[in-house]
Amino acid sequence: MKRFLIDIYNSVYYSFQKIVGNFYRERAHKRLRRLHPDASFIGPYEKNKAYGSLPVEQWLYANRERIRGTVLDMSTPRALHEWIYQLPSVGKVLISDLHPGEVEKMGFRSPVDIAGDFCAEELPVPPESFDTILCISILEHCENPLAMVKNFQRLLRLQGVVFILCPYVAIDGHMDPDYWRFGRDAYLLMARKAGLRVVQTGQIGDMGKYLLYEIGENAKAKSWHRGIPLSNWMIAQKVDSLDR
Repeated sequence: MKRFLIDIYNSVYYSFQKIVGNFYRERAHKRLRRLHPDASFIGPYEKNKAYGSLPVEQWLYANRERIRGTVLDMSTPRALHEWIYQLPSVGKVLISDLHPGEVEKMGFRSPVDIAGDFCAEELPVPPESFDTILCISILEHCENPLAMVKNFQRLLRLQGVVFILCPYVAIDGHMDPDYWRFGRDAYLLMARKAGLRVVQTGQIGDMGKYLLYEIGENAKAKSWHRGIPLSNWMIAQKVDSLDR
């Protein structure tokens, strides 16, 4: 009888938790959608209710005209970037990972086309192999992020573009270990040291207002404070001269 009552309690409790979780998840979806009122694009993350990644895929889609040619997509299963494969400007997409086999995220899997350490001096592919590199939530896991950004410069063809985005406040748990957090100035520094021209930098979200509940200070972006981004990003390009 006791075991039966415990099972009933657990069933009711977890059902309640699921209802509450779904309520907040859908509320977050509506709030995030309001940030992109003119966007008709609904990507795989949003379709799979991974609403936390909705701003990221909207950012990437908004810059789709820069994605072209041979694309290196780092550690992302095809299903989560399926729309990129269908862009008329894209000829081929290659998935990389540190190890051979398959890359997995959110239950989706794809074969790894290029296995190797992109921080290493010896690259797993020849220089100037790519027109576009997508480094989304990868750089924070690297032991030597500056070495990787320098390698991006080597791997890109002239006028090629790299997209770099990393979380700033969240622990990116789908890959371990998780070493680094980068401010936007760090991206500018790495790009300069790598010889890349910065096209644009930016941030997604601003979590600073939540410190009001912890320390009594609203740390949202203002004249003297940049806020606390959910993610920071950079788009950089390989050019023949940084003076251009």
